[in-house]
Amino acid sequence: MGVVWRDVESALSQLHGERIDTGETLVGPNPADELARRRNRAV
Repeated sequence: MGVVWRDVESALSQLHGERIDTGETLVGPNPADELARRRNRAV
């Protein structure tokens, strides 16, 4: 279970965040997150 949890935690840490009050997408330091970059350009 420990290995699985570390894999899940690692994957989740690479996801973008979103502010609740403004809906702004917060892009983390993951250059492979193309979807988050597209969202920020569209806004």
